[in-house]
Amino acid sequence: MRWGLLILAAAGMTAAAATQPVAPGRAQAAPAQSTETRFAPPLSSVQRFRLTVTKRGETHSWVEEVRFERAGDAFVAHWRMDASSIPAAMRHPLLLPMIQPFTGTPVAFDLDADSTVVRTRDWPTHQSAMLKSIDASRPLVVAASGADKKQIDALLGSTRAMFARLDAQSGADIILKNIAPIFGWGGYALTLGQPVSGSETVPVALLGTSIERYSTITLTALEPGRARITLRSEFDGAAMRSTLEKLGAMGANGDAAAKARFAQTLAQAEQMRAVQATDVMLDLATGLPQRVEVVVSVDGKPRDRTIVEWLKR
Repeated sequence: MRWGLLILAAAGMTAAAATQPVAPGRAQAAPAQSTETRFAPPLSSVQRFRLTVTKRGETHSWVEEVRFERAGDAFVAHWRMDASSIPAAMRHPLLLPMIQPFTGTPVAFDLDADSTVVRTRDWPTHQSAMLKSIDASRPLVVAASGADKKQIDALLGSTRAMFARLDAQSGADIILKNIAPIFGWGGYALTLGQPVSGSETVPVALLGTSIERYSTITLTALEPGRARITLRSEFDGAAMRSTLEKLGAMGANGDAAAKARFAQTLAQAEQMRAVQATDVMLDLATGLPQRVEVVVSVDGKPRDRTIVEWLKR
């Protein structure tokens, strides 16, 4: 498996931007052919979700588990990865230590009443585990890149700095980046076939920056107990370039050829158009997706795809 720590920064960018629904105006009433979504998950029982993730041409599938509890008017989500479901490609002896901290005791997250993730509980402990995983990844990075010690030190140092500045809120975005599409679907008032659009600034936690996006959310189908919702988010070239510049500055190693290649990438980014399309079949009784698919495309060509399926008993 190809693995680069700086890819985590880009993954964090797409996770934060692709999976959080744009906040539409709340309707005063729900007329015919409309729905108001609410979050009412099963409590005190483990819910299992199968993830199928395709990145850079490689597809892997595993199961993640969430147990929901009430916390006043809000909720707590206890999350972990199912160790028995981890595919062989992710069990590389150098890669597995990065996953193992999240396969044991579940990590707890505070949610609001609509299931938006607010923060990670016991954040210092989980941040410490992530930093140790970065330090332990040196042999893997050396094998994957062939870079010299100075370059590896710079790469790991900048990556460690990115994770060190995360807080309980931004850290939740990184830990939950693959399963994030199941959260945040409560509290919407949508009318069939009537799109709601708007622009907003989305934080890119690992890079300490933000990116502008324009999003449209639409109720495309409504049937007893289920609603199909689509969310389309677009990023213009200027936003892409700005984010890449920040990423490039962190990974700069003084190599002239690499600097020239990166300059060319920036020039191309100015002309790019990135789109993240989310298609969700929402269970109206619980506010949880039965199935959600997120596809990231650049200039009309699909790049990454995440599918999350609720394995209801």
